[in-house]
Order: sequence, then structure tokens, then C-alpha cells
Amino acid sequence: MKIFPHTLALITTDRCTAACDDCCFECTPQKNTYIPHNKMIEVINDAKKIKSIKNIVFTGGECFTLGNKLKELIFLATKNNFNTRVVTNGYWAKNDIYTSKVCSEIRKAGLNEVNFSTGHSHAKYVPVENIIRAAHFCTEEGMTVVINIENHVDEEKSEVSIRIKNDELIKSALKKGKLKLINNFWVKEDNKKNKVKIKNIMQGCQTIMNVLAITPSLSLVPCCGIRLEKIKDIHLGSLSNNRLHNLIESADDDLMKMMLNIYGPEYLINEAKKIDRSIDVPEYFVHPCEYCEYIYRESRIKNALIKYARKNEKEILTLFMAGFFGKAKGITNDYQEDHHSIPVKDI
Repeated sequence: MKIFPHTLALITTDRCTAACDDCCFECTPQKNTYIPHNKMIEVINDAKKIKSIKNIVFTGGECFTLGNKLKELIFLATKNNFNTRVVTNGYWAKNDIYTSKVCSEIRKAGLNEVNFSTGHSHAKYVPVENIIRAAHFCTEEGMTVVINIENHVDEEKSEVSIRIKNDELIKSALKKGKLKLINNFWVKEDNKKNKVKIKNIMQGCQTIMNVLAITPSLSLVPCCGIRLEKIKDIHLGSLSNNRLHNLIESADDDLMKMMLNIYGPEYLINEAKKIDRSIDVPEYFVHPCEYCEYIYRESRIKNALIKYARKNEKEILTLFMAGFFGKAKGITNDYQEDHHSIPVKDI
């Protein structure tokens, strides 16, 4: 398969210390599925055989529920010359002494970046003060810190966003360039209630084919978007009895995934509507992953895009390959600043 991912994301578990409303992976404290530790060691070592992979991300669920095993995995990934990132809700940052200890240990293991998830839903389970405390100690240890703030409303109206931006420690870290704040829209499962639409949505998808994700059930997915568990057609197969590099090499080339990478799902739906004018799209979609799920769910759209792909196959292959080698002109794919997919360093 023609795929050159820059990031491998290990969705280490579906267990989380929180039970946020509308969690994209439906994680809760009651769930308890983990990628087996030996399998994570295996895929980190196998990732060396995929030359394009530069970053390894540990996420969940809540990856810090792995305990000391998380530090072992970070150390192994660092030893294999990967940039490393964790995504966490910061539940563990309950006081200065313990937070300082944890931040020191993960830095010694080799961790490059910490992404903190917070916002209206998260704050019901993890105090915003935890995020501020952990961000401070992580920056002091020299790690890159990103705080992702999920919003149901405009950024200016978010209490959590206002609280974080007004904190003096956060202001200082931002001024020094040690920290980045990202406001992400939190898609409600009952999406008719969504209030805000992501700007500049009609662009190529940043994650599909660029990020490889492994789910707790050991499914390999060339995407780490918020609907990956619900779009089974994009899954490449199971790693239960397969090795990472073998599964990628054996996968068929897929023009649909290539088109999503180049053009993005909303653009493709508009093209499908030109072929089949009976296609209708709900007006309440606000996120590119909703459009992507709709493409795979609606047979009329898929059939129309199959026709589109056959007609434009040469152009699709040319643009797809050019994009990975930095030769594409006028094609952008930077709309989706998802905490699973932001490169640790520029690729």
C-alpha cells in the first residue's frame, strides 16, 4: 500500500479516569481493555522498519493508567530514535510534589511532548488547576506542552479557556514559547445540537494516511480521527496475528483514502453531488470527521466517488505521491489540529 505515515499513535487503552460526555472513543473508568504490553514493545520495534515514521504517540483512554509501563515504552521509543508524545487529562497532577516527580521521571525516560486534554466536559472530572500545575512542571523539565481545550461554544465564551489563558504561569510559558494552546471543537454525539462549525473545513485531511493508529482491540487504522472506531471500512486489519510492517505492505492501495488525504471529505461530497444530485447532506455537520463518516455510511456517495476516482485516477495518484514528497502545489491539509495528530516536530 502507498502509505508514508509520519506518526504512530498507540491508543493504549479504552480505560479513562473520566467519563466525558460525547467522548470520541467512548472511554470510561468502567472499561479495561489495553493493548498488551508485549505487543506495544513489538510495534515500537517494528516501527523502525517504516522509515517515514518519526513520532510515536501514547494516548487512550488515559495512558497514565499504564503506570511504570508507560515510562518503559517511552524509553524504548526514545532509544529507537522516535520523537515521543503523551496525551493525558492530567488526573495525576494533584499536588506539586507528586506532579514534579512524575514530570521528572517521564522526561528522564525521554519524553519530548505532553498534550493535555481539558475543557468543559473534562473539567467535571479533572480540575483545571491540575492542567495548569502539570503544564508548569512539564515546561520546567524542558518538554513541549500543548493544552487542548474542548469547547461546545465559541472560544471566547469558554470558562475553562478563559481560566487557563488568565493564569500567570500559563501566560509566562506562552510568552517564552514553551507552551501552545489549542481550542478544539467538541463534537456532540447528538450532532444536531452542535453550535460551532470548524473554519476552513474544505481542505485535505491531515490525519488519514499520515497517522497510523492502533486501537485497544489491536485494529490498525491509517487515521486517528474522532470517528475511526465507527468507520470500519478504513481499518487495515488486526495486529492480533500480524506484524505492523507486514500488514501495511499487504494492504491494497485505496483511492478513497488517498482522495480524503488530498481533498478532504466535504470537498468530495460536493463532487459526489455533481454526479448524483439526489445526494443530500445534513446541515448540522460541523467537523470533517462527520463528513468522512457520512461518506462511508451512504452508499450513494460511495458509488459516486468510485466513479469520480476511476475518472481521475492518474491525477489522484500523482497528487497523493507529490504531497508526501513536498511537491504538491496549492494543496493544504492543516485544518485538523487534533491532539493525536500534531507533529512533535515539523516533519
